[in-house]
Amino acid sequence: MALGDPQRDHRGPRRGERRDHHPLRVGGGARKDGETGLLVPPKDPAALAAAIRRLADDPELGRRLGEAGRTIVARDFNLERSALWYVDRFSGTNQ
Repeated sequence: MALGDPQRDHRGPRRGERRDHHPLRVGGGARKDGETGLLVPPKDPAALAAAIRRLADDPELGRRLGEAGRTIVARDFNLERSALWYVDRFSGTNQ
């Protein structure tokens, strides 16, 4: 199931649909290039390899990104907040 659309399932877009993820629309901004991770374009193995190489060459960067990501997840994706989101979605109050 995609966030915000309970009719969708976890398998992703339907055949022929595009899936264009914008990092600031996912999780309220949990993915921020250079702050909580390294974003690479889809289907770009060279960019992915460069990002992996950058992390391998700079362990401090990996530690910093990991800590920043953990802080956002702990703040924004806790059990209570998630449960309230689902109650709101399925109760029909958030149309």
